[in-house]
This record gives sequence, structure tokens and C-alpha cells, in this order.
Amino acid sequence: MLYIKKTLITFLLFIIEVITVNAQEKNFGVTVGFTSINFKNKLEILGEKITDSESFEGFYIGIFKEFNLADELLLHPELQVAFYNGSGTDWEDTNLTDIILPVLLQYNFAGDFSVLVGPRFDYLITSDDVIQFNEFGLGFELGAQYEISPSFFVNLRASLGLTDRVESTGTMIDEYVSSKSQTANLSLGYRF
Repeated sequence: MLYIKKTLITFLLFIIEVITVNAQEKNFGVTVGFTSINFKNKLEILGEKITDSESFEGFYIGIFKEFNLADELLLHPELQVAFYNGSGTDWEDTNLTDIILPVLLQYNFAGDFSVLVGPRFDYLITSDDVIQFNEFGLGFELGAQYEISPSFFVNLRASLGLTDRVESTGTMIDEYVSSKSQTANLSLGYRF
């Protein structure tokens, strides 16, 4: 729990610094919202596939900057920190922290509606030393956004992990086990 507090305090100090530096620009902002991560696990033995999944729910905070590329097209990089809790799963005492960097293209296609699409990079930290994750991940993210006002918006996003999150053990078992993550986010954003 202490590492989550340190991570949150560091992230909040970073946000304050960035807000101070960029306070005059209108295309910078913050997001906060609900997030869920699901690990799809596969085990293949003698041609038989066994699958299961584990889900973690939590919240995230983020900062973003928008860069105009064309009339209705923006580049929307974002830095997020997500906190997940294992309550109600087989991993009761496990907490996850995910540092996420989606780099999205945002296309405004119908008034206040837009779509977001692009790659997602993340670094996953677990509080459980028993679980051996591949910390670095790459995924694909897709979302929709609605502008409530010039300053406020809501968005819904989903991502599909492309990286196998099972850490390599250097044994034969590596070729039989895999785990990939999927996320879903619902957030409220504020543009300065």
C-alpha cells in the first residue's frame, strides 16, 4: 500500500508542475475515471486448451495534451496511472499499479463526438512477489468521446493487449502458458 501512496504523490506533484507550466494553453487537461483490467490466461497441454480469466477493478488519473494535426484530427497522448484491487478474485491480496501511455489519434466526426485509436504502452507493477508478470506491455486502444462543454468531456475506451504478460522462466513451460490483458475505461476529463 505504501508504494501506491508514493506513486500517487509523485504523480500528483508531476500534474501540478505540468499544470503550472501549461496553464495558458487550452489543449491540455486531466482525466479521472473507472478502469477494469482482465487477464485472459491460456494453458495448452497435449493439444488441449484450458482458459480462464481474472479481472481487477479500480480507478485511474491522467494528464493529456492535444496537438492539432488537421481540421478535425488531433494527436492525443496521455499519461495515466491506474490502481487495481484484487478483492473478489483468486488474487485477494494483490494490488496492481499500471503506468500507461496511450498515443491516440482523435477524429472529431460529428459535432461533439469523436473517436480515438492508437497504440498503448504500459508498465505493470504488482504488490505480490509470487506473481511474475512481464511488466512492459503493448496494446491497441479504441475509444469514443463526447464533449459536454468546451472544457468537460466523457470518454469510453477499451484496449487489447498484444504482449504476453507471463514472464519467461527459461523452461519448456513457457511455450504452453500465455496471458494477455484487456482493459475498459470510463472517464471524465477537464481541458484547461
